[in-house]
Amino acid sequence: MTVEHSIIGKSYPKIDAPEKSTGRAEYTADLVFTGMLFGKMLLSPLPHARVLHIDTSRAERLAGVQAVITGRDVSSVLYGVSPARYDENVLALDKVRYVGDETAAVVAVDEETAVEAISLIKVDYQPLEAVFDPFQAMKEGAPQIHERAKNNINAEVHQEFGELEKAFRESDYVRQDRFVTQRAAHAPMEPHAVVACFDSSGKLTVWSSTQVPHYVHYQLSRVLGLPMGMIRVIKPYLGGGFGGKAETTCLEFCSAILSQKTGRPVQMIYDRKEMFLHGRGRHRQFIELKTGVKKDGQLKGLQVNVVMEGGAYTSFGIATIYYAGAMLSSPYRLPTMKFDGYLVYTNQPTCGAQRGHGTPQTRFAFESQLDMIAEELGIDPLEIRLLNAVGPNEMTINELKITSCEFSQCLKKVAEISDWKKKKGKLPPGRGIGLAGAWYLCGAAYPIYRSEMPHSNAMIKLGEDGTSATLYVGAADIGQGSDTVLAQIAAEELGLAYEDIRVLSADTELTPLDLGAYASRQTFMSGNAVRQAAADVKRQLLQLAAQKLEANVDDLLSRESKIFVKGAPDRFLPFAEVAEEAFFMKGPVVGKGSYKPPKLGGAFKGGAVGTSPAYSFVAQVAEVSVDVRTGQITVDRIYNVHDSGTVINPRAFHGQAHGSVHMGLGEAIYEEVVIENGVVVNPTLAEYRIPTANDMPEIQSEAVASYDPAGPFGAKEVGEGSILPVVGAIANAVYNACGVRIKKLPMTPEQVFMALKAK
Repeated sequence: MTVEHSIIGKSYPKIDAPEKSTGRAEYTADLVFTGMLFGKMLLSPLPHARVLHIDTSRAERLAGVQAVITGRDVSSVLYGVSPARYDENVLALDKVRYVGDETAAVVAVDEETAVEAISLIKVDYQPLEAVFDPFQAMKEGAPQIHERAKNNINAEVHQEFGELEKAFRESDYVRQDRFVTQRAAHAPMEPHAVVACFDSSGKLTVWSSTQVPHYVHYQLSRVLGLPMGMIRVIKPYLGGGFGGKAETTCLEFCSAILSQKTGRPVQMIYDRKEMFLHGRGRHRQFIELKTGVKKDGQLKGLQVNVVMEGGAYTSFGIATIYYAGAMLSSPYRLPTMKFDGYLVYTNQPTCGAQRGHGTPQTRFAFESQLDMIAEELGIDPLEIRLLNAVGPNEMTINELKITSCEFSQCLKKVAEISDWKKKKGKLPPGRGIGLAGAWYLCGAAYPIYRSEMPHSNAMIKLGEDGTSATLYVGAADIGQGSDTVLAQIAAEELGLAYEDIRVLSADTELTPLDLGAYASRQTFMSGNAVRQAAADVKRQLLQLAAQKLEANVDDLLSRESKIFVKGAPDRFLPFAEVAEEAFFMKGPVVGKGSYKPPKLGGAFKGGAVGTSPAYSFVAQVAEVSVDVRTGQITVDRIYNVHDSGTVINPRAFHGQAHGSVHMGLGEAIYEEVVIENGVVVNPTLAEYRIPTANDMPEIQSEAVASYDPAGPFGAKEVGEGSILPVVGAIANAVYNACGVRIKKLPMTPEQVFMALKAK
């Protein structure tokens, strides 16, 4: 569907680019208030222990210390992400469950004093046996981490669709493989940071580096027992989140409590080591796949078993274990599927949501196995994917409704731009090429709390002289550029210039509720709300302009800051003139919009997980070089083709695709959070190896022509979908280069070298 737009489809610079590039942008840690105090946490040195007694007297006597709190001084209301698994205390009460568990907090006149005070707190622990391996944790007699979870099984998922055993009997070839993925960290440039301040009326204001300000607002009210009207949460500029800042942390709670106790603003910031302990990174998964196919490559059935090591608390774990299975039902037609998943508590740092959470791991496994099947059957990996590729207006076996879909076009386009047919099987030794596909949500059709409300809301108010409009939206720009994209949507619908739109976002006092930045939802869901709000404003102006132009409202257009009669561009009124008159006639011109996805999904348990009003599709090809003497992998090129619907801002589209490749590349061959006996042994950016600019391959990213009728101007997501095929494409390229199949991440030189040696 081709529509000519004035603003949509053009690469405008990000709204926040001047502030960030000049250093004027103030992040949470940059904020300074009169009389501000500084807080620090006391962390458990033991992975599992009872807390017998905490002596804070020496810390309290230290000059400069203003307050000390323990679990006995704060609310005992449990919190978390899913109401079904609220399992975290603000501070440890009777037990600590991992090295790093928060036991006490202090606030002092400066950070140095706070750090010293922490060292003066004495805790009497009764050590308990700890368990770090999920399979050991599930055994009878294993140490019990949470009383409610028998055998430490936090959640289990059992779903079966179709007659799997019959499908395997009818298959000409059945293959079974096991894959293991690693813990990974988001490693954002900006660590978690919070400033909390109670004013003289008892109202709490919290500045937080969060992706979900309205959710933090809600949880602060729940746990602290304050009315939501007495809390304000503001998201300043944010230096990266990737899912790690999509939940409420003890920093928000403790800074608020300490501010209330001292009557002064309190700032708390995680250092880099604490980020590795509390950042809620990617889960380690143990994946078993059994897949049956016909001899022509047609998929018949898939059996999936996933054991996921979740750490000491739940966080996003329940959604993650469901996603691990649910999102394997496409982008290939799958007539039968059985999924068994286990989320397991261990005495290690908690994992949570990380870009595409739950799905990159099983996508790596499936795309690797699909290539192995293709090789056994003598089929080109491209052809087996094209044979099974889903199309538009289909329903997956687990009742996920696909609307727009150009996955086949993605596969064909990526094969074309990468010269797949010229290179596959024809590159010199040590060089290889690999292919993978994926799909992803455009926002979950269920929210993380209060399911009956709209997921996104927006308001637009015209300036009194009509020369500008202010967009008020709760969406969280976390570096992905949502403020920019939403401004473009507003400008296009209103008929104004992009530069005429001001954006005020992510402030619970001033902006309407929005569920925030997770599940690639901002462009689709917030964008729909913004377009509605803009349409509401435009309708009011067109009604007035129709009287003045002596025309029907339906015959008017608003474009390029003019309101004119269709087919008669010389019959027009300046937008500003109509807006100014509307203001003087009726007062402020305000429009509002909201978006709530339709109810989707099957009636079976967990049927809502994976549902979305639309899905994006992506295909990737990786070219790699492998040094067979050392096992060193170099990723030379990545070709990425995405069905993202209408591309609102091409530059932002390519930026998201490139960022996904960077993160996927790291998880493929570099990154792993290493834990020994519960202790993170590489908690710095010097020891945790993320790719630098020098490690990045050449990237060619493109979009296929696509339009989703439910998206704003036909748009869909790109923020997370592009990470999903990266690891699988690289793994397949490594095999093509040197003939060894790596099934455990990351694909380190040691692993490759030992596999080559064994071969």
